[in-house]
Amino acid sequence: MSDPFDTDEWRDYVQHATDELLPKVRGSAITVALVPNGKPDIKFLLELGAMIWYGKPILVIARKGQQIPEGLRKVATAIVQGDIGNDEGQALVREKLMQILDDLPNS
Repeated sequence: MSDPFDTDEWRDYVQHATDELLPKVRGSAITVALVPNGKPDIKFLLELGAMIWYGKPILVIARKGQQIPEGLRKVATAIVQGDIGNDEGQALVREKLMQILDDLPNS
């Protein structure tokens, strides 16, 4: 059985994450996690892990009625469930973002 981590594709992905993703997460004041439908993909999990690693506040956004895994609830700073495609959902996201920003040190 071959090593799935010993491929050019994997090494390219790791290089991209190292060069692009990690600096963006590290440099952000807050982060947003859009809960995927069904199984999470590796990109979502890598981003979430980086958010946790760097101790970033995490705003979790999920569709109304969508199940949010307990582990994700534990690391979330705030959770918004609703339709972010309408004015009410967008207002809720703005409100939660402002609350998080207000709670940041030196803000």
